[in-house]
Amino acid sequence: MSAQLTFAITNQIIKRTDHFRPAALSQNYLRAGFTFSEDWDDDADKIAIFTTQCGRSYEVILDENDECGVPWEVLTSPGYFFVSAYSGDRITATKASVYIEDTGYVEDPTATSDPSIDIYTQLQELIEERTSEEGIGAIVLQYLEDHPPEAPVQSVNGETGDVVLDAADVGALPDDTPIPTKLPNPNKLTFTGSVSAEYDGSSPVTVNIPSGGGGGAVDSVNGKTGVVVLDAEVVGALPDDTAIPDETTVAGWGFTKNTGTYSKPSSGIPKSDLASGVQDSLDLADTAIQTETDPTVPSWAKAAQKPSYSYSEISGTPTIPTKTSDLVNDSGFLTSHQDIS
Repeated sequence: MSAQLTFAITNQIIKRTDHFRPAALSQNYLRAGFTFSEDWDDDADKIAIFTTQCGRSYEVILDENDECGVPWEVLTSPGYFFVSAYSGDRITATKASVYIEDTGYVEDPTATSDPSIDIYTQLQELIEERTSEEGIGAIVLQYLEDHPPEAPVQSVNGETGDVVLDAADVGALPDDTPIPTKLPNPNKLTFTGSVSAEYDGSSPVTVNIPSGGGGGAVDSVNGKTGVVVLDAEVVGALPDDTAIPDETTVAGWGFTKNTGTYSKPSSGIPKSDLASGVQDSLDLADTAIQTETDPTVPSWAKAAQKPSYSYSEISGTPTIPTKTSDLVNDSGFLTSHQDIS
């Protein structure tokens, strides 16, 4: 088990919390662990800074437990090195010192060690790790662990544990149910309600629903709004108790049902072609004519058949000229050509 230095960072103040005294020249052994106050974002990467007495700094990305290895470059000789950290964009911390004890190990002056991985290589490796399939899965699992659903599923269709559902459990047909490739009359429509109808589905139907009008609601009816009640008078109709004559009653009025085409004679419609009821009405009109009793009215004017006379049979008529010479030229009109030049 590796030795570990521990540090607590509150806001931006770092404090060492262990009493371990590391020895010089150790490699791949000493580790450092950190705790942070809540203002350090748990989801942001945190980076530890290790600085030698001569000011050379080495940065290491902390793992998921906020730990990292201490770079061997800060442990090459007795004395002090310094520890700090930063995170995000950007919170920093003060420095804590660590004293290195002398060691009995004598290093081969010709031996060389590989340098600690620089921060840029660490970031590249971290990105590759997190974008791998395993890395993404681990991130998702860690997120779900850190942020459990507010309302996890308690049961599925009344079952708990490792639930496996089949078609019957969800009210569905099994996946091997035969499905017809073509249904008969796929466009067939049936309308029910106050008006029933059926369409045979011989072709697709397009229904155009007009827009506007208050989103489909009726704005007014015959100028009325609100709770509208209509009657026959409002819509210009006869009341439903209006007596409508049947064919027999119409015939009683003197009309007959048209059963063909009538050609009007050029001399006019004779009385005999009229309906019997109309003929009766005309007869009543004839009998309603009053007999003239005034003695000053000539007898010929009283007769039903009035006499007719030619012009020559009428006395006292004026003479109508037939020639201009029959006229008297009392205005001095010219009767012959005169030269007035």
